[in-house]
Amino acid sequence: MLRPLLVTVVLAVAPSAQEGKMRAYKDFKMAILKANTSKEIALGVGKRVDNFCGVFQAFYDELGIDKKSDNKIVVRLFDTQAEFEQYYRRSTGEDDPPLAFFSPSLNALVLYNDEANITLRQTLFHESSHQFLNRYTAEAPKWLNEGLAEYFEGWRMTSEGTLVAKRTNLFDLKLLQNCLNDGKFLRPRDLVAFTRDEFDDYKKNHPELHPYLHYATSWSLLWFALECSEDKQDRVRMLEYLKRLCSVGENARFEVKDWDAFEARWKEAVLALTAEPVDAVDYVLLAGGYQEDDDWEAAAKLFAGALEKDPKIAGARFELGYCYKRMGDYDKAMETLEAARKDEPKNGTILYWMARIVLRIDQEDRKGADPARALALAQEALKLAGTDSPGILVLIARCQAAAGDLGAADKTMRKVLKLAEEDEKPFYEALARELKGK
Repeated sequence: MLRPLLVTVVLAVAPSAQEGKMRAYKDFKMAILKANTSKEIALGVGKRVDNFCGVFQAFYDELGIDKKSDNKIVVRLFDTQAEFEQYYRRSTGEDDPPLAFFSPSLNALVLYNDEANITLRQTLFHESSHQFLNRYTAEAPKWLNEGLAEYFEGWRMTSEGTLVAKRTNLFDLKLLQNCLNDGKFLRPRDLVAFTRDEFDDYKKNHPELHPYLHYATSWSLLWFALECSEDKQDRVRMLEYLKRLCSVGENARFEVKDWDAFEARWKEAVLALTAEPVDAVDYVLLAGGYQEDDDWEAAAKLFAGALEKDPKIAGARFELGYCYKRMGDYDKAMETLEAARKDEPKNGTILYWMARIVLRIDQEDRKGADPARALALAQEALKLAGTDSPGILVLIARCQAAAGDLGAADKTMRKVLKLAEEDEKPFYEALARELKGK
């Protein structure tokens, strides 16, 4: 949902007595953040969003489009992936969490913290662009809104959130080229005619096409018109459309007199682009696309390729281990995560997933689980987090219960309930009862 140029800063946070409650941070120029991470991480993410907004502002200024409001980017940041995924499932009723999503009920972008995850950082850039677009128009059709977000997501950014270079979205490009070569693609004229419901129901209505093709095609229209068409009128057409959209709203139309000629230029230009990864960051971002597509084997090969290009690239070895876990190869996952732990000794996320594997919490066959070892790993992950993370505490409670120490598990869950938001308490109360065997 791009390494020497992009340096990952892993925030080293000393253990503290901070509670992992959601805290509001409003001292940013363009962001409002609510997080249960350490203060240092929350401030870093808020500053990153501020810098992202500076990049968006420069883009719209260059196009000569005037904003209508100064709304801030609202973010809810969870300390762990597990907390984020739990919240996603509770709030959406869906069972396949993305890296981040926009919650209408919170009016906020929701994600989790992982300083070493380049793909997650680019996803934050993508998702922030949706809220920033509202400064100009709230009536953008879904194809344009998502197309712009995918367009931005491909850009090479620093870990601080500043622009290095405009780049193609490699996963979108590779996917679209494959579909064009197979003759199973979505015509731009059909895409721009989609209503919001038709865009949202695309997978259901077009089972014969790749389920992400509408996003990739949306990206391609923006990249083609703004960056690579040899016909200058294609750029003019897109700019005029954006300006009309921001002035007259949903009555604006992306108008093309000769769709056959336009689509022929578009297809030729897309197929001429280079879709192969070059440096380690390219490999990581392309792998991230395959992760989102649930193609864990392809993602694993690309993460391995990233490590061949740069053995020290942050996050890649952990992601490779996570891919092996998702593929069901737990021995290889543990071996790889052990290596990742040596590479990034202050990254508690690695220990968290190791603990889950050792506890066999995500496996149908729980035989061979080692609750004592899992507990030690989870406790070390909590220490590295520097705050009482509810997600890690829940895992600690599961380890304690699995070891037969129901009193300790109950005490840990009571701590979780003190930290939980009101809308989260029913979930944690049910879990506490489950761990008690009630």
